[in-house]
Amino acid sequence: MGTGVRPERQARLREPYDPPPDARLRVLPLLLALVAATAAALAAPDPWPDGAGEIAVLYRGELVAAAPVTVGATDAVTVRGAGGVVALPGGLPTDAVVEVEVAITAGGATVRPGLDEVRVELTLPDGRRELIPALRWDDGTALLMAARRPPVDAAVVLGLLGLVVVLWVSEAVPLFVTSLAIPVVLVVAGVGDAQEALAPFFHPIIALFFGGFLMAEAMRRVDLDHLAAVTIIARAGHSPVTLFAAILGVAAFLSMWMSNTAATAVLVPIAIAVTAPLGHPGYRKAVVLGIAYAATIGGVGSAIGTPANPLAIEFLGAYAGRSVTFAGWFAIGLPMVVLFLPLMGVYLWRRSAVQVDPARFAATRRLAAEELERHGPPTRDQATVLAVFAGVVAVWLTQTWHGLDTGIVAVGGAVALAALGKVLPDDLGRISWASLLTFGGGLALGLSLVQTGTSDWVATRLDGLSGVPPLVGTATVALLALALTTVASNTATAAMLIPLAIPLAGVIGVDPVLLVLVVAIASSVDFALVIGTPPTMIAYSTHLYTSREIFRTGIALDVAGVALLVTAVVGIWNALGIL
Repeated sequence: MGTGVRPERQARLREPYDPPPDARLRVLPLLLALVAATAAALAAPDPWPDGAGEIAVLYRGELVAAAPVTVGATDAVTVRGAGGVVALPGGLPTDAVVEVEVAITAGGATVRPGLDEVRVELTLPDGRRELIPALRWDDGTALLMAARRPPVDAAVVLGLLGLVVVLWVSEAVPLFVTSLAIPVVLVVAGVGDAQEALAPFFHPIIALFFGGFLMAEAMRRVDLDHLAAVTIIARAGHSPVTLFAAILGVAAFLSMWMSNTAATAVLVPIAIAVTAPLGHPGYRKAVVLGIAYAATIGGVGSAIGTPANPLAIEFLGAYAGRSVTFAGWFAIGLPMVVLFLPLMGVYLWRRSAVQVDPARFAATRRLAAEELERHGPPTRDQATVLAVFAGVVAVWLTQTWHGLDTGIVAVGGAVALAALGKVLPDDLGRISWASLLTFGGGLALGLSLVQTGTSDWVATRLDGLSGVPPLVGTATVALLALALTTVASNTATAAMLIPLAIPLAGVIGVDPVLLVLVVAIASSVDFALVIGTPPTMIAYSTHLYTSREIFRTGIALDVAGVALLVTAVVGIWNALGIL
């Protein structure tokens, strides 16, 4: 009986399947991801067993209090020693946060120890010794507060982390696909229910970016972003130096309110057109790469400038007891922008050996003026979009007065623009859904790391950092974040490291707020690799630079950025009372 298939079709069916080249290239990363997941799951800790244990507190290496305790009991415990008092108001549960209050005494008076001077150790019934990191000093009670989440379902979460890290770094599959797999794995493995696992995908942070994307599309639709850029450049271009500074300032400012990728994409074509009459390749290269770097730096300045910022805000509020408002972030991010932006500009200017002919520059000014004249005054549509956006920013900046969530305000702005006909259904197809989904998956993974105690366990495995000076430990973590963001997106880097930062701060002996902020900012400023950030990739795509040139230029800025962050910027945070 015939098969009903033509002979040539039968021949094709008998041929072995030859996957396309890109599919073959994915095989190795997928295998590595599975190996990483298996290794991480096997390395995961067992849950804490119930039974007799011991708690001990050391101050500057000397034992000040120790006593037997019952692991798994929820009765309050108070331990008095020769040099201090240790209280566990909630006992030692194995399925909830263990909170420890420490009072160190000397000569009959309570002293205020540094976070790196006190060590709280718990010996479990099976002999394991676990560190309970000291996290903060409470001025109200004059007590040092330590806390630790016992590990629960750590094998699942660590295995998932190993899988996700390899897939995010290799991009064997699109980032958003990996992110969507995170809640699936968590629910199937029984770590949480569907509502908990999917909630981060429309967390207020996601709503903030969703509304921001739609407002940015409205600006693009009415050509407001281009008009703003040309206006500022034309008005500030009195000399080659002021034009260069103005372009960098515009790039940094725009990236505070829209994605740094969009800010770079808007400005690079303008910069190429404006610098063309100068006939100086060094000046053009400095301007184009400066735009990319300035946009990356500027994203640090506002709460919505880069995904790492709202992620840091979320974890500080949820797990460090520190609420940061939209306006409050300016005190955190702007010092880095204000200090680093001119430093970067001077470095690029000198490295490019810029020398511009005054006559040629006069032609450049005329080109900018002509571009502005062609635009004419703002249209009614542009004025409408600008008014709505200004209103949204005003509500963001006054959050302490009304308490409205920034995400709700952003969505409200998008709704207002849609009602005015400035956001259309087509704009939904142009916003970066992949970024939103990737961010949602990163948030889901980060929350699971914290809630299952996995992040605490990972952080305490880095106990070797406890012996180094706090500045060295902080710089090490910042360099780790910077190194990781060279091969993974800053969203993925922040999602992986920010949940670890809070317990790791207790290990190093620094303020958790400090380490979270350092990780967030360090993961957002990478300049050395073409693939490090999208703005750098846009600059590279102009063919003005080779990847080697960008590396040689950017590596010095990477080192300078971390050094500036952990010294001068942290000093400003201390002076402003942020830490």
